[in-house]
Amino acid sequence: VPDPYYGGLDGFEECLEMVEAASEGLLADVREQTAGRVA
Repeated sequence: VPDPYYGGLDGFEECLEMVEAASEGLLADVREQTAGRVA
């Protein structure tokens, strides 16, 4: 994820979009790896 500081508002929006997209895949992977486990 690039540093959005110098990209103005567009830079922050782009950064947020990247983080949101990556978090979906990360969450899916964590759920898959922890399926059936008891906390």
